[in-house]
Order: sequence, then C-alpha cells, then structure tokens
Amino acid sequence: MPLWTDVLLVVNTIFGISTEIGHLPLPYLSTHNRTSICDIRSDSPSTTVDRIRERCGASIINVDQGPEPREWEVPTGVLHFVDGKGLEGRLKRVQLWVDDAKGDGGAVGWINQGKLEGMDRHWQGRESEMVDDKTVKGLMSTRGRGAENENRPLLVQCKCQRVRFEVNRPDEIHNNGTGKYASSLDACTSCRTVTGFEITSWTTVPKEVIAAGMDLDTFLGDSFKLGHYLSSSNTSRYFCTTCGATVFYYRHGNDTIDIASGLFEPDLEGAVRVEAWLEWKKVSENASTDFVSFQGDAIDTQFVNNVAEGMKAWEKQIRT
Repeated sequence: MPLWTDVLLVVNTIFGISTEIGHLPLPYLSTHNRTSICDIRSDSPSTTVDRIRERCGASIINVDQGPEPREWEVPTGVLHFVDGKGLEGRLKRVQLWVDDAKGDGGAVGWINQGKLEGMDRHWQGRESEMVDDKTVKGLMSTRGRGAENENRPLLVQCKCQRVRFEVNRPDEIHNNGTGKYASSLDACTSCRTVTGFEITSWTTVPKEVIAAGMDLDTFLGDSFKLGHYLSSSNTSRYFCTTCGATVFYYRHGNDTIDIASGLFEPDLEGAVRVEAWLEWKKVSENASTDFVSFQGDAIDTQFVNNVAEGMKAWEKQIRT
C-alpha cells in the first residue's frame, strides 16, 4: 500500500514533503549524521512534537500526540527502505496548504507540472476545498509584483525567530543584470539527508549584503542560535538550535553564502518565490540538468523530474 504523502508548500525550503506513517512499522530513517534525536520547541500545536537530529539538523519526525490513533509524519528525504530501492511507486502524494502560498503561488505550479490530475491539491488540509488548475495559473501569474519597498532590506527569519537577519538589495548589474539574487532547487543526496527533504531550495548572496547586527563570522559562530555541521571537509551547514530550520550552506573560502529560500519574509504575505528579489532559473549555464540540480540523486525520479518540467514550462510562460 502506498504511504500517504503531503507536499507542504511553506517550510525552510519553499516546499517540504512528509509522509503519514500511522500504525505502520517505520522504515529505516537515514540522515547525514546518526546521532541522537532531540525534541525541538516551537509554536506548533500542543498535540505535536517536532524532532530533528541534534547534530546535523535534519528534520526527522512530527508526532501527533492527540487522541488515538496517533499519526507520525516523517519527511520523505530520510526514508530508506531495506530493499534498497527509492520511493518510486511507494507514495500517494497530495498537495496541502496552497493557502500559505496565495501571494504568488509558490511552487504549486511546478509540482506535478502544475497539474491537478494525478495529485490532489487542497487549499489547506485534506478535508478542505480542492484547488483547480485555472486557479493555480492565476496565482503563479501574479508573481508578487509591486509588493516590495525598494529601499528596505529583506527580512530573513526562521519559524521561532531566534535566527533573524536582513539582506540588502544587490546592485542593478548583479546576476547577469537581473538585479536579483539567484535561487534554485537542489535534489543532491547531501542536502536531502542534512535537511530531511527530497528537494531543497537555496538563494546565493554575497556575504557582504547580510546585516545581522554583527559581522557575519561572529553571527555564524553564535552557538546559542545556530547549530553547525560539517557535511564535508570544506562545507559548513547551519540550522536554528530551537526550531531546527535549515539556514545556511557555506563552501569555505567563497565570497558568497547560500540561504534557505523559505526563510525570506517579503512584504506581501504568501509571496513564497519572492520574485521582487529572487531570480529562479537553472543552477548554471553548465548544469547537466536544468532547473533542479543533481536530479540523478533523486530518490523519486519521476517526482523530481516533474518539478523540473513544471519549472521549465513556467519559465517559458513568463518569457512569452
């Protein structure tokens, strides 16, 4: 029987994916680091407990502690079945909480190539009204235009707001003359197992544009706010020590740093793509696959490829 899987549209990445386990035996949970699981304090409903890996920050499980039967929600990026196969054909996916992306549609028009056929899509929870394709096209076309104050920095914060800073506007010539920061989706194994999600989203900014009330190195070294994990000898990852949100990816020696794209707080509520500041496109001109990098690492190739195709169709539409 396929596991029910929720495609949630606003987390520290621009959409997250978790599976309802219920009473089924849990599959093996595979993360980048296998230290102990810890409870994370948040403003989630009192009937739930969110848990992450305390060393690498990967989201592991959300336990509904309300009336029986309990539901366990596990991010799909850490699922590993004993037969060694991926997630192909194991999940019955459904999109929830489109309402949280009503400012510009977020990734709704990318997931499942923007089609309702083959994947149910709801404004809020499973019992809420369905969202048709025409409505999605309308949401995606708004793009949050005219919603940002040109002179004001862009706020970046996690769910609990312990990690909170701003980024300043780039120069008009930045990023090949777009005057926006480059943002992209990533399906690589390292990002998947460090965050817990099948697809992550990153925005690359010069370190100098970050305004954190102190120099960036001091901010990154604040272990009260930021957990630090070396995912390789030259790569540091940072996450909130309270709510667990992924915050930074930093390749040592670079003048740029990547910020988890779901943490940006634009003026327009629900403008998840933040297109007044961000330019969504393929990772680089030399990328082997467009729009979603490292598609070859995907644990559900069809799902990831459909997201990439949805992005490609969206880009074609906005450029015509």
